[in-house]
Amino acid sequence: MAALDVNVICVDWGVGAFVLYHTAVANVHKVGAFTGKLVNWLVDQGSSVDRFHIVGHSLGSHITGIAGRSVTQGKVSYITGIIKLYIWILIKCASEILKNKFCQV
Repeated sequence: MAALDVNVICVDWGVGAFVLYHTAVANVHKVGAFTGKLVNWLVDQGSSVDRFHIVGHSLGSHITGIAGRSVTQGKVSYITGIIKLYIWILIKCASEILKNKFCQV
């Protein structure tokens, strides 16, 4: 299997997510805005904004949209939101990406 030259950043918002649902929803905007600021900072450090792919699951899908909208250094190339019923699609796409194939659902 060929190795890809990638960096992966995981945003652990468990403290804000594993609370009452309405509180978690209220935290979505804060986490998305912070994630967008992180992308802006990485671009300031030399990263290329068009090389980012932001992925979120469930409420994290909303975070990805807010993060993408919060990026002021250009546009993020891909924003992917995943719902529980389609998690198997992510696994399939990840397998295709590792084989250097493009996968979009």
